[in-house]
Amino acid sequence: MLENTIAAAKLNKAKIMFPGNVYVFGHVHTDTVGEDQPFAPHTAKGKLRVRMEQMLNQSWRSDGVPYTIVRFPDFYGPHVLNPLYGRIFQNALVGKPMRWYGRLDVPIEFCYVEDAAEALVTAGLSATTSGETYHVPGPEVTTPKEWLDEVRTVAGTQSKIRTAPGYVVTLAGIFNPLAREFREMLYLKEERLILNGTKFRTKFGGIPATPYRDGIRKTLDWFKNQHPRFPASHQKSRSFLTILANCLNRTATGDVLCNICTIL
Repeated sequence: MLENTIAAAKLNKAKIMFPGNVYVFGHVHTDTVGEDQPFAPHTAKGKLRVRMEQMLNQSWRSDGVPYTIVRFPDFYGPHVLNPLYGRIFQNALVGKPMRWYGRLDVPIEFCYVEDAAEALVTAGLSATTSGETYHVPGPEVTTPKEWLDEVRTVAGTQSKIRTAPGYVVTLAGIFNPLAREFREMLYLKEERLILNGTKFRTKFGGIPATPYRDGIRKTLDWFKNQHPRFPASHQKSRSFLTILANCLNRTATGDVLCNICTIL
């Protein structure tokens, strides 16, 4: 799909906005991770993401296809229905236990999905960001325990928090390919990896950063009212496209293509 996006951008003289993630870094040993952090992926997903970003850079250098990468931590918010975060909010609303995989005390950050869309559009529509990468962190560093406590407090149900250590996921992976894939990425829930947003903040004067309590409240309100008619993956795709379209409508649209295949 990325090859098609590059080809379409070249044909239409358009710019590609690409949402990056932290898989490309592998294990890190710095307090925060800036745009100059070397890529050192040790997982299949991380290596794939490096190849994709290299494709964008190559097309920019060889064919003049402009792109901007904006890198985020994990998303949460309306329409984010992946098996981890979607289930947390659903269970919190009805008082069921919230399941977390990995450590509860590791420093971590989350990005509210509407903040991610706004940051992606802001950087992508700028005429001076082609070939550049920007990091967008969450509103503050927290821990899974603190964040889950906030979820159950706002939900008003005081759901219990249950953890699944890595060895449990490893055992499940013997029989379940999805669990095996998740185990490969579990290090992100067991090790500190915090993005440094100085470059984005300096360039644009600030970073979209909905406080966790506000984002959690909006997310719980959405889950209270949502009535899914489509499979989760389809609904999520429609949602992020809608969020991006709304951001574009609030700005000068310009000629921009957004490749969101890797978010979905």
